[in-house]
Amino acid sequence: MKVGQQSIDQEFITSQYSATFTNTMFGWPALPSYDMSSGGPAYPLSALGVRVRGDITSSITALAGVFDGDPLGNNPDNLHGTNFNLNGTLWIGEVQYAINQPSEEDKPGAKDNKLPGTYKLSVWYNNKRFDNPRFDNTGLSLADLTSSGVAQSHHGNYSFYAVADQMIWRPDPNEARSVGVFARLMGAPGDRNLVSFAANAGVVVKAPFKGRDNDSVGLAVIYIKVGNHVHDADLDSRAILIRLMA
Repeated sequence: MKVGQQSIDQEFITSQYSATFTNTMFGWPALPSYDMSSGGPAYPLSALGVRVRGDITSSITALAGVFDGDPLGNNPDNLHGTNFNLNGTLWIGEVQYAINQPSEEDKPGAKDNKLPGTYKLSVWYNNKRFDNPRFDNTGLSLADLTSSGVAQSHHGNYSFYAVADQMIWRPDPNEARSVGVFARLMGAPGDRNLVSFAANAGVVVKAPFKGRDNDSVGLAVIYIKVGNHVHDADLDSRAILIRLMA
């Protein structure tokens, strides 16, 4: 158990192979960056919370945490680096399944060349209220000139995600040379979020040159889908602008 001001990107939604890449979306992904309040309790922010971690079996690990729902809250400057405002609550849970993981007693080459992998499933939920990016509280488009200007409000926000890291080739268990692939998929409701779906995937070659075991080279791709209500709000604004200019 860990209690205190902490960043969840150190333990949740992580991918071993994606860490090879420097683009920020391969670290803390796009969907929580845009959809969680203030980008979530992830670098450079953190939030007050409690995290519990435990092994269910030798292959299955579970993590669960409860955190302040908005690391900035009513203090957008956050000059002191801590902000115990308790503005809503963020709940997150993750189940990890690991295969072919070497134990601490294993020596290189002691076992046959089984390829290790880790698979994760998770969900997070924030009980704050979130504004609809398209409709006001009367059901009109916010772009409409007769709109109240007060966004329709939804209680809570959530996302499901899955992460996979899998080594797919290793010619010799005594050497570092190997090839691994990764994928992260996540989705969230489009009626209260800027991003409704995000994915990244890639392949990483470790030790591509003999004698340089710490080198890695990889190729990866990111896909981000803007939520349907944000997309339609843009079309509403365009249609009204065209009418006004006509």
